[in-house]
Amino acid sequence: MEQEGVKKGLFSRVADVFAKESDTLADPLEIEETESTAKAEFSAEDEVLLREILTDVQSHGPQLKQFIELASALTEIIPQESACFQATLKALEQTAATTKPDLLVAADRQLAALDQERQSFEKSIREKSKNIEAIGKKGEAVRARIDELQATIQALSKEEQELYSEKAKEEDLVRSAQARFETITRKVEQDIQSLVEKIDDYLADDAGPEKKSA
Repeated sequence: MEQEGVKKGLFSRVADVFAKESDTLADPLEIEETESTAKAEFSAEDEVLLREILTDVQSHGPQLKQFIELASALTEIIPQESACFQATLKALEQTAATTKPDLLVAADRQLAALDQERQSFEKSIREKSKNIEAIGKKGEAVRARIDELQATIQALSKEEQELYSEKAKEEDLVRSAQARFETITRKVEQDIQSLVEKIDDYLADDAGPEKKSA
């Protein structure tokens, strides 16, 4: 469980390094410093990651680690690499009974540990990729919902316009009908009143046969 925890932490650190380097590249104040250190193989954050990986990998082949450390210490005394390696192995044979086959086995173990690091990291990448894919699908679902709502809104807007248009037509019809009805009823009313006036003028108040002269 602890080993798996280390792998997850390593993935997070790699992601952090990427984020930090992105910020650095985006910052013009850091350009000169970046160019001045262009010869460096790794950034400071990369060096931290490198040490973490080396610590884990070297723990699987301590004989090789010991050989490298001793050879590094003897380099100043024996600058020629082949001679330095021979002297280092001779010293380890005498002090730790380490042989060349032991070193090769230790190297194989470290390579196997490094491969395990890769596999664990790739597993984290696959998990992240699945998460990214799931997020993308959710985004697509939201977009589909937005499109559906937009289509609904457009349909409702069209229906709204049609209803307002129908309402305006009905209002015009009502106003026209009211005006025509009032005109007609006023005419009828005027005709009746005119007739009443004529009846009142032309006809006597009593029931006799005499009529008012014109």
